[in-house]
Amino acid sequence: MRRIDTKYIGSISRLYDVLSSVKGRYRILEIDNRRILPYKTKYFDTKGGVMYNDHHNGKLNRYKVRKREYLASGTNFLEIKFKNNRRQTVKTRMETSVNASCFSEDEFKFIKKNTPFKPEVLELKLMNSFNRITLAGAHERLTMDFNLSYTGKNEKIVSFPHVVVFELKQEKYSAKSDLAKIFKQLKMQPESFSKYCMGAALLDERIKANRLKMKFKNIDRIIYESGNN
Repeated sequence: MRRIDTKYIGSISRLYDVLSSVKGRYRILEIDNRRILPYKTKYFDTKGGVMYNDHHNGKLNRYKVRKREYLASGTNFLEIKFKNNRRQTVKTRMETSVNASCFSEDEFKFIKKNTPFKPEVLELKLMNSFNRITLAGAHERLTMDFNLSYTGKNEKIVSFPHVVVFELKQEKYSAKSDLAKIFKQLKMQPESFSKYCMGAALLDERIKANRLKMKFKNIDRIIYESGNN
């Protein structure tokens, strides 16, 4: 729940490359004989999008508030992610019975305790769904998210199924880890990537997104190359 995150963006073919490279060296998360696990997430923010803007502008000591449904296990959590000024990600969460678009009394208390935001000013901004493969080693984990799709409040849908978001999670960042070396061998460079921010910018062209333009170009390139392979 406290870690350093390093993200990489690639195509489905890169997913196969990574899996081939780590074969026999990492454990894989499996639930009911399934290794590709589905997730659904609801993201909440203020009306003016304070959390989005903090992330877009590169501010540290920033928050994300979301409800995530872990479909394979049938569990739901209200989750708060905090990126501190040491670039650590600290995640706190509470289990909930329903992945609703509003907050219960206990959830109100949890948000007040763990964020500077008043729960009553938070509103549902968007939903996403994706599939995930999770690898675990002695000192690090790797999640690989693909088939990413977004739905806005107005039912607008955007998706990019050929793009994979790799997220290396370590207690302390080490470029000497096996996974970090694999990404370097594959000539994949670390880059920041927020599923929430990307979805928000894709669904609403009115919001500020100038710092995301290069990421959109990278995604377009991956989609184009995937369609021609």
